[in-house]
Amino acid sequence: MLKKMLCAAVIGLFALGLFSPMTVYAEDVVDDAVLYNTQDDTTTSTDDSYNYDWETEWNTTWNDLNNTETTTDLTDEEAAALGVFATMFGGAMLVISLVFALAGYIYYSLTLMVTAKKLNVPNTWMAWVPIANVFLAIKCADQRAWTFLLFLVPLVNLGYAIYIYMKIAERRGFQSWLGLLMLVPIANIILPGYLAWAEPKKSA
Repeated sequence: MLKKMLCAAVIGLFALGLFSPMTVYAEDVVDDAVLYNTQDDTTTSTDDSYNYDWETEWNTTWNDLNNTETTTDLTDEEAAALGVFATMFGGAMLVISLVFALAGYIYYSLTLMVTAKKLNVPNTWMAWVPIANVFLAIKCADQRAWTFLLFLVPLVNLGYAIYIYMKIAERRGFQSWLGLLMLVPIANIILPGYLAWAEPKKSA
């Protein structure tokens, strides 16, 4: 009887030891499956619920930027005032330019007339007449009238004008190279007056 009870106990322990790991393994498998399904469901659920509207977000961002920009639009009064100021400034600059142009014309005409008188060239009044004053300068340089045509040729007219002043300086008793000063800024303003009113040094 005791032997049968021991055998039954051994068989029971063996069965318990055999099925317990299987039970634990089955529970682990079930837990992993549940965890895996839960993660998949969560991920799937998250992906399904995430729907980013790029167009709406871009429009919202652009509108926010536009609202934060500082506007520089002028009112009607400011625009009118700015227009009046620009007109007045432009008019003032035009008047100043005309004054300087008139002063320069009077200066060069006067110096040419005085130079022509000192060289005994007739019709000194031509110094005040446009185009005619060019013929008078040619006469002061003792050149032929047809050379006026050289003033119509680009670049040649510049070289010939320098030559005219060199000849005038020579006839007035100065060094001919003074005519080259017409190429030098400021000096080209002083030279006509110098040739008109200065007197050459008399050689001993």
